[in-house]
Order: sequence, then C-alpha cells, then structure tokens
Amino acid sequence: MRLGVKQVPKGLVFNLNKKDFRLTYPRNIWKSYSGRNFLTDNLVGLLTICMPLVAEFNEVKYNTPLPFFNKEFRKMVLRDIPSAVEDYKDDTKEMLSKFLRIKYKFKTNRTKKPIFEEEVEEKAIIPVSFGKDSLLTLGVCKEIGLKPHCFYINDTVSPTENRIKIKTGKKIAKQEKIKFDIILNEIENLNDFEFWNKKESCVGYSHLITSFAFFALPLCANYKTKYIIMGNEADLNDAFMNKDGFKTYASYDQTIKGTKNLNKMIEKAADKKVSVKSVIEPLGNIAIMKILHNRYKGLGGFQMSCNCLDAVNEPRWCHRCTGCAFLFTVAKAVGVEPKGLGFRRNMFDKEFLKYHLLFSEEKADRYDKGKDVKEEGIFSFYLAYKNGAKGYLIDLFKKRFLKEATANEDKFHKKFFKIYKFRNYPKQKDEILSIYKEELNK
Repeated sequence: MRLGVKQVPKGLVFNLNKKDFRLTYPRNIWKSYSGRNFLTDNLVGLLTICMPLVAEFNEVKYNTPLPFFNKEFRKMVLRDIPSAVEDYKDDTKEMLSKFLRIKYKFKTNRTKKPIFEEEVEEKAIIPVSFGKDSLLTLGVCKEIGLKPHCFYINDTVSPTENRIKIKTGKKIAKQEKIKFDIILNEIENLNDFEFWNKKESCVGYSHLITSFAFFALPLCANYKTKYIIMGNEADLNDAFMNKDGFKTYASYDQTIKGTKNLNKMIEKAADKKVSVKSVIEPLGNIAIMKILHNRYKGLGGFQMSCNCLDAVNEPRWCHRCTGCAFLFTVAKAVGVEPKGLGFRRNMFDKEFLKYHLLFSEEKADRYDKGKDVKEEGIFSFYLAYKNGAKGYLIDLFKKRFLKEATANEDKFHKKFFKIYKFRNYPKQKDEILSIYKEELNK
C-alpha cells in the first residue's frame, strides 16, 4: 500500500489508489499556520496508523518523513486495542500481534522539529459533538471567561449525522455569539471497515481522540488560543477486564492519565504555549446532565447523543440504541422532559426494554462495563420514578429495584453527585469547582 500526501492552501490531500481524500480547514487557517509542515508529517502518521489493521495490509509506504510522535502514536493504538475488540469476535492478543507486525515505511527517519511561532491568550478551543459533555464544556468555558471557539469534524463517514450536527452547531454559534468552524476530514474513510468491505470493527478509530487535539493546533494558532478543552469526564477512568483478560478502559485517551499524555504531546508541538485540559473531568454522567440542564438550559436544549442516525429516519434520536435509552432515563432523572430534547417516544414503554441495560445486558458495549454502571442505572431510574415518570419499565423497576434504590439513596446520591479527582484543568480551577458545588448542592 502506497500513500501519497501533499499540502494544499486549505490543508492536505491524501492519495491512495489514484483517489484523493481531503483534510481541509476554513479560510486561510491552514496556510497561515507556522507549524503546518511539522503537523503534516504527524497527521499523516496519526490519521492512517489504524488503516492497515482495518484494510488487512501488512505494509504501508509514505512519501513523508517519520512523525515526531511516532512512538506515542503506536502506544496510543496498543492501549486502545483491548477496548476496540471488546464488542467483536477479534482476539486481543491476535490484534495486538497484527498491529506490531505492520511495517510503516517513511521517506526518511529524520523527523521535523515542532514549530509554533504564534502567541496565545487565555482562550479555549473546543471539539464538539453536541452531547452532554461538549455542551457543558462550552457552557462552563464561556462562563469562566475563556472565550470559547468550537469546531466540528465532518468525517464524511456518517452523512446524516454530520448534516444534523453541522446545522446544530451553526444554531448554537448564532445563539451564543461564538465562532464555529468545520474541518472536512475525508481521510476518515480509510479507517472505516465498510470502505474496505471488511468485517465490522472499531479498531480503525483508536486514533480519534488524539486526532481532535492535533486538528485543533492550527485553530489555536489562528485564534491565539491557549487551551484545547476536551470533554473527558470521570466515568471514563473506570477500568474493566475485557473478554480476553486485559485491563481495559472504554477510551484510554480520555482517562486522567491519557489526557496527561496527550497534553505532553500538544505542549511539545506548540512550544509549551498550548495545553490540553478538561473542565468536566471530576464529574460523572448524572452530575453532568444536572448541571448542563439546570445552569445552561439554552445549551442543554441542543443535546444530541445518538450515533445511529444514519441507520434510521429520525431527526435527532434513533430510539433504538442503549445511548438513547440511557439519555432518556437520565433526562427524566434530572427533571428534564425528553420531548423537549427531541425524543418522539416514551422509552419507558415495553418495546424499548432491550435497550435499557438495567434490565438487559444484551446490547452492552465497552462504554457500559464500568464498575458503577448498574448502580448508575438503578439511581437514574429511581430519580426518574421520583420525578413522576410513567411506563412499563418504571413499573418493572419498582418491582425489581425500588427496595434496593430506597435503601441506598444516600449512598447513590453521594457517589453520582460527587466531585471526583481533577488533575487536568485550566488555571480557573477554583471558579469551575465553585460552579459545580453550587449546582450539585441544590
């Protein structure tokens, strides 16, 4: 496999088998960025490091130099493979071995040194997906004075989802009077199993979280921005043993340690002028929903956390996945009417039983295997029940779990409304914690 890459005024063009795949920024953001040659080499390696695993090639040749962060990128994939194979038939050891056998051949092993000549200010760049995490991140950053700019990656793999989210981003930008940029990333097709007509897999996406931070560097230079604020929250620090006995994190790069590792790379790439931080790191799912919808209602109303929109004819929620079921429940739990978030059905009706993991683990994935998932489900249903929720599943909850929920109400409240470890924070840490304490004590 040979991959050719060239720079163009708005970004990069990857060429594979005589077909072009673009990575482009708006306006002159790429062209004016001092570190674009350095970033090119690293993006080439980062964005295609998983490609041979998906396409089942043993070798890939590049026309660019060895990435400066090549070792870090390889560690990133190795750490993620136990999670990526968890929901599929792939064996962890076998997949690790396959990755280690792949030969990545670059034009030269001489790496370019990082360059970042631009100056920065106390401002934030936020990659957004319009789920609860990125929306709360936006609300908090704006309140503490970080003058946030948002960007969205149009990966072109999920056209319906991208269309809906881009439209949502433009509405938020107008309402909040902030900048919203769209980065076009056709290269993501090369990591998609359907593009290669291969079996379904998640191994092609081990690079995603890291790529968001590297994508942000030209934006940081253009907008003179000091922070890249990621939506990394407390539940992602929970490890579990995967099917093959490997210690696993649903998304290692979003753990406290993973964020710290990513920050080290970005600080090197930006001459220590730009850092990767999180403002929601000490919060779990229910606490995030409560704060978002109580304090930042104007943002909370835009929430969408369904990744299955390309498989259904729905405008915002598919109503056919565990993500929709969970968010419906937690919305009720924190006193938010799901209809106001765009839900069209009562997901407490019997037909949705199999999507609620409290009653059925049939559809549980790697994000549903933390140690507190069951208790989180019980507490969410309990709060929804106390808020007057109705339906077959509420009745089922009362029969199976109400006694346990009542007996453990204080314990659950302390656990799920707790402020956890906060290690990767901007200098406004005290202001952030003050907001959380105020909201969670209500």
